[in-house]
Amino acid sequence: MSEMATTVKPSSDVPTASDAPAGGHRTDIDALRALAVGLVVLFHMQAPRFEAGFVGVDVFFVLSGFLITGVLLDELGGPTGRVRLGRFWARRIRRLLPASALVVVAVLAVSWVAGSPLRWSYLSRTAAATSLYGANIFFAAQANDYFAADVRSNPLLHYWSLSVEEQFYVVWPLLFAGLAWATRRHGRERGRRLVPVVIGAVVVASLGYSAWVSAHAATTAYYSTVSRAWEFGAGALLVSVARLRPGGLARSWPDPARLAVAALGLVIILASLLVIEPASAFPVPYGLFPVVGTVLFLAAEVRPASVGGRLLGLAPVQYIGRLSYGWYLWHWPFLVLGQELRRSTSSATRLGLVVVSLGAAAVTHHLVENPVRYAPRFRPNPASYRLGAAVTAVALAGALGLGLASRAEADDPRLANLRTATDAWYVKPLAGFHCASDDLALLQEDCTFGDKTAPRRILVLGDSHGEHWLPALDRIGKERGYAVTLRSRGGCPLPAVQAVGVIDSEACTRFRDGTRAAIDAFHPDLILVAMAAHYADTILEPGGAAASVEQRRALWAAATEDVLRNVTAGYPTAWIHPLPVQESDPVNCLARGSEADCVTPYADATRAPDDQRIWTQEAFAAVPAELRPAELNLIPLLCPNQACPLLEPDGTVIWRDDSHLTVAAAERLTPELDAFLAPLLS
Repeated sequence: MSEMATTVKPSSDVPTASDAPAGGHRTDIDALRALAVGLVVLFHMQAPRFEAGFVGVDVFFVLSGFLITGVLLDELGGPTGRVRLGRFWARRIRRLLPASALVVVAVLAVSWVAGSPLRWSYLSRTAAATSLYGANIFFAAQANDYFAADVRSNPLLHYWSLSVEEQFYVVWPLLFAGLAWATRRHGRERGRRLVPVVIGAVVVASLGYSAWVSAHAATTAYYSTVSRAWEFGAGALLVSVARLRPGGLARSWPDPARLAVAALGLVIILASLLVIEPASAFPVPYGLFPVVGTVLFLAAEVRPASVGGRLLGLAPVQYIGRLSYGWYLWHWPFLVLGQELRRSTSSATRLGLVVVSLGAAAVTHHLVENPVRYAPRFRPNPASYRLGAAVTAVALAGALGLGLASRAEADDPRLANLRTATDAWYVKPLAGFHCASDDLALLQEDCTFGDKTAPRRILVLGDSHGEHWLPALDRIGKERGYAVTLRSRGGCPLPAVQAVGVIDSEACTRFRDGTRAAIDAFHPDLILVAMAAHYADTILEPGGAAASVEQRRALWAAATEDVLRNVTAGYPTAWIHPLPVQESDPVNCLARGSEADCVTPYADATRAPDDQRIWTQEAFAAVPAELRPAELNLIPLLCPNQACPLLEPDGTVIWRDDSHLTVAAAERLTPELDAFLAPLLS
């Protein structure tokens, strides 16, 4: 996946608001906005081939640097040569804050009326961070937990990039205020030539830091304003250099040359979709693709009257460009809350929600953004600041209100039971893929359970579905005198298949490559393999293209056979087949309604697990008998009478999210797991 990543490439990004550059409205810029927001929306819709659509954010960052720097250069070149900071920030307030606060308040209201009370506390803190323009810092602190579903399903997650923008808008004009002082001191001509030098220094410094942090701390790199500053700076450098040449860089270029350069820029931006993977270092070096492409497109200055300009100037393209800010604000909340409330994640549902969000963006544009932005009553700086303070206070009040509502609900026994279900004692110790290590001493010390000192050992392999059996395996290990060592990596299938959603594919490959050595070093008495079911739906062809069902079947069976022949061969092995999959988060659904409203139909809950089980069994049949694992299929037990309940008769919650067992449910399955393992351990 690319969420943790959260690894995060999470989810999210921003259109930016800017004033038209000196010289009049540029239709190519609105077309670029339309492209950028379209990439982000398609990424969030999980459209095939748009897994790197988050680069739309980078396009917006470059565009912001270009346009905002153009405005500041106009002031430097004005009669006074001064940067009017109060006026600059007042314009940003009128442009950005009303619509932003409106969406925050709407999200809080919908979540309060129809959302899960279990998420209110976290959402209230998110809204507060968002309203104070620190969402990127807030989310960076949350993003390293694979199980942090509240991060991935947060309807305000996309505000991280708005916070980056707003922090840029605070700092960047201060730099230009310093340049204005230098210009007045050393002369206007020298000052004009100093501007690109200073901006270039900022770009180099930020780019260097971004390269280092991208390699060492991916989450920080993705969310940090400092590691993103070079992207804004690239646009700023372009406009500052262009201003040194009257008429711009493309002044003498004929229309075919302009179109060729712009087309090259678009090709480079779109090439991002092909070359960037979830594991790619970002924003450096792979962020150079959308940044360089955007710079080339802007430098070309395609004329509206040219053939290319007429295409870019088509009314629908221009209108979406004008709606880009509002559409960015609305589309993600609609997707998150809409899918949750409809309990559907189908492509049709996502498409419908995105279309409705575009309508909301249009309403916001015409009834909020433009009326406030151009209203004479808000033009004076003090009025703009009062407006900004008022809308920020309203959003903060909404965040406080939801937080108080969450505290009021804290003593509800039913919610307390559900809240407990989401806790697992093994999550924090295993966070950050801790037990995917090749360090045997670390695995023995931090990732071994049961009787840790016992000479006999069970080695658990797989993804996070190996982890959620720890409550049962810990008991079994202590009762039978076995050390239970976990070597797992969440979101990483043990069979070497390429799949959508694999978290850091390069790290996943390293994890697989080190597995046989770890097995031989530990020389376990039993290997136990457990994995999630979703790979049946997400396997890709080796080149990264979407695969048909038959192709996925063949790829999974072949990769599983390879595991049996080359990874687990020579050791007794047991295989727990995938468990049922819920359509949505059952805990938060139960917090809103009854089990009948939340339970997933049997056919839907078991389709992917059954497919993956059948494909796995084909691999078992293809190897000699001595290599075949013992098998355990718990679907008949978890889904009696072709129904997959969410609660035990006594109210015990079975699922902590869409596919992982709660600690209580895993403990209750200890007898079944013990009965399965006992003959293999005797």
